[in-house]
Amino acid sequence: MARLIQWQLFIKWNPAGSYVDESAHLLGAEGEMSFVPAEEALLSSGRGVVDSCALTLRNGGGRFSPLNEAGPLYSYIQAGGAYRASVYLRVSIDGGATWARVFTGVAKIPQEVGPTWREGPTVRIECRSMDELALQKRGSTPLSTFQGYHDGAYNEAQIIDALLASAGVTSRQIDVGTITIPWAWLDDESVLEECWALAAACGGRVYADPDGVTRYENFYHWTTAPHTTSQETLSFAAGGYQTLTPVYADGDLYSTVTVEHSSRQVGTADKLWTPDDPVSVPPLGSKKIVARLRQPAYTIDAPVVKATGAGGEDLTSSVSVACIYYAQRVEITLSNSHVTKTAFIANLRLTGRPLVGGPTQEVTRSTTDDGGNGAWWSGRGERTKSLRGNAYIQSEAQADMVARFLLHRLERPRLTFKLGGCLGKPARRLGDKITINDGGVMTSARDAFITSIKWQLNDSGFVQDIEAIDAAQMHPYGSYFVLGTNKLGAGGGSLTAPIFY
Repeated sequence: MARLIQWQLFIKWNPAGSYVDESAHLLGAEGEMSFVPAEEALLSSGRGVVDSCALTLRNGGGRFSPLNEAGPLYSYIQAGGAYRASVYLRVSIDGGATWARVFTGVAKIPQEVGPTWREGPTVRIECRSMDELALQKRGSTPLSTFQGYHDGAYNEAQIIDALLASAGVTSRQIDVGTITIPWAWLDDESVLEECWALAAACGGRVYADPDGVTRYENFYHWTTAPHTTSQETLSFAAGGYQTLTPVYADGDLYSTVTVEHSSRQVGTADKLWTPDDPVSVPPLGSKKIVARLRQPAYTIDAPVVKATGAGGEDLTSSVSVACIYYAQRVEITLSNSHVTKTAFIANLRLTGRPLVGGPTQEVTRSTTDDGGNGAWWSGRGERTKSLRGNAYIQSEAQADMVARFLLHRLERPRLTFKLGGCLGKPARRLGDKITINDGGVMTSARDAFITSIKWQLNDSGFVQDIEAIDAAQMHPYGSYFVLGTNKLGAGGGSLTAPIFY
């Protein structure tokens, strides 16, 4: 019996208005959501993924045409006005009362296709998930905030939460933090890219889900409910998918892992910055200077300036200085109140206590001494992977945790499953634990975590292609020690459990 697929598409063409129901015009949609597994994020300097969706809409009467002055949406979409219009798409199966979103994000500028002898006019709208807004938002950390992160012993979750809030991300779900990060700051950098790097350094991930919620999932997120229970069983016999391809990957296969870390400390008072060129301010004028520091500073002293006129007369009383302080830059505005004379600034400089990097150190872990696959590597030689340059790995303990974690992920060939032509379920989410059961491929069923979903939605149905990583390789000990539940030592009996890194 064929499934009944229903969809609802809503677009907010007017940023200050309400969503418009465009469901009747939708011909089809396709999209992809994925995230990079923690070990891959570490190896790729914290790279993340912005999910995508493409909508094809019927454009009868030129409804979506930015050049159609008579169109009902013209005042909003003319001259590229549809750029970053808010969009969400939800689906219901078999007439159920429950609707689940498959995408939430923002639109790019629609691309119109005129009518042909075979087809009527259509418009295609490429969309990006809510990550897009934070990815393009650049920020610099105020000096007081930089100091607050350090003095308050902020962990990675608290910093990520603060960074996302500074980028205007209001819908967010943040796991508890696991690692104190002494020093974190932005200097005209992408907020989301910095969150990706920070999360990766702590074994977690940041991504926006199909409901439009930006999530931080910490290092041990998948060891807790609901990820401890399989959400569904997929099998070929039951029609759960059309194709199954198990893949053992050896591209990231290593017997030894080395992780670099570098601490930082506050240095002694010193000169932080001087201008490259002489500075002058015209009469009744002002000049703005951006002082970029070589390294961030924990404290920055207010500049004291001396000003003279062209003939050497003292104009200091006519000059005022206003500063906006960031961790690695200062925006200086000099104003000259003298009516006729240009003020020449003689001694403009910034002093303070810079942040000084300590010597770089390394932690190395090998499968023979610290892993569980030494016998397999015997006779196969050695392969070493070095992780360097992540500024957020700032202590030996953190580097040791990352090294052990990476070793356990990389010392064995990684097993992933590709399932093609799955019956689409709009409520499926990345990170869901599923059971794959195919007697033609495996002796017994295997659990796996979903890391990618590609989907297609049209009059023919709702289909998903799934990639999932084998769960047994992710958490070889199954369950781990929980404070208040498990017990230490031989007397703990069945309540003993291994510590999670």
